[in-house]
Amino acid sequence: VEQYVDLASTVAHLAVGGPIPKVATAYFPPPTARHVGYVGGMPLRTRGGGLFNGGTAIIQGGTLIENNVAVHGGGVANVGFRDDSGPEPIQQTPTLTMVNSILRSNFALRLGAGLFNQGNATIQAGSSILNNRAITDANGIGGGGGICNQENRFGENEMLTVTDSL
Repeated sequence: VEQYVDLASTVAHLAVGGPIPKVATAYFPPPTARHVGYVGGMPLRTRGGGLFNGGTAIIQGGTLIENNVAVHGGGVANVGFRDDSGPEPIQQTPTLTMVNSILRSNFALRLGAGLFNQGNATIQAGSSILNNRAITDANGIGGGGGICNQENRFGENEMLTVTDSL
């Protein structure tokens, strides 16, 4: 069956004229005790298959983010950080604005296939988050096919605002 699917995909790409994806390989080191939620075969702490934002990002003007895969945030991960190693802790809460853009057909192995948010996100003015899929494992961990809005690990209350969007 897989050979038929591969052949059908090749024929479809030739008929439409789209590029045939190249096969690539990568090595992902095994997890250490510090990597919570590790999924075998994936890079450590993988977030944001299409875009990882740890600061300020604006997605606008008909931008399409599609067909990406990550553990959290197949399309976009909006995730801050905290560094306590220096004399003063450094903490960054990210800000994401999405206007008239699409997150479509992305896949998450755990949370937020379209958008995984642990920051401040605003989705507005004709934006769409469509046909994204997140897996829930046997322990019930996972979900948020379109959006997973989650409190960050610092206990801050993040804000997700969605207006005039699908």
